[in-house]
Amino acid sequence: TLCDPTSNNSLPGFWTASTEYTGMNAAGDSLYATPLSGCFNPPTVADFDADPTTFNAGFSTQFHDLSSNTPTAWEWTFPGGTPASSTLQNPVVLYSAMGVFSVTLKATNAYGNSTVTKTDYLHVGNVGITTLPSAISVYPNPTNGKLYITNPSKSNQEITLFSALGKQLETTISAEEVISFDITGQSKGLYFVKITNKANQDTQAIKVVLK
Repeated sequence: TLCDPTSNNSLPGFWTASTEYTGMNAAGDSLYATPLSGCFNPPTVADFDADPTTFNAGFSTQFHDLSSNTPTAWEWTFPGGTPASSTLQNPVVLYSAMGVFSVTLKATNAYGNSTVTKTDYLHVGNVGITTLPSAISVYPNPTNGKLYITNPSKSNQEITLFSALGKQLETTISAEEVISFDITGQSKGLYFVKITNKANQDTQAIKVVLK
């Protein structure tokens, strides 16, 4: 007989008769069988990714479970992260300190489990961040949506807004002495404003709260 591993094989209706003749038994009955056609229910094979994998300290990253064969339970381990472990399928983890971090996922289904560790998977640090002159500031902070960036040198500055997960949301370039940056279209919460001097690529990131 043949079974359908995607169906409920406790029900006879999901089984079909083999048409491969294999011999005859002592009673003279013909026997039919298809070798290796029985149901095989494989255990899950653990896999995952994260977005982003390179980001600044103080940011979070979103993990995505990519495990095969329909897992039903997850055990994550995040050295250096907050939380340090999780049983969610797709957790978000904060990394407050700089460093290179590994991540482990054990995924389980009804037929078994497997574990994968991605060594040195996350690179957390001051990615592209140096220091701009102290005369550059962002105000008001917290803000209702209208931000102003002082630019006393009147240099071309690229202003970019990132979510707390490191996703780029908005950007503008201006050489005004006071640059206006409107983020009223975003949801309330924590954001990062990255300011890059287009002439020398000096960069600064500032936490901003949209209330």
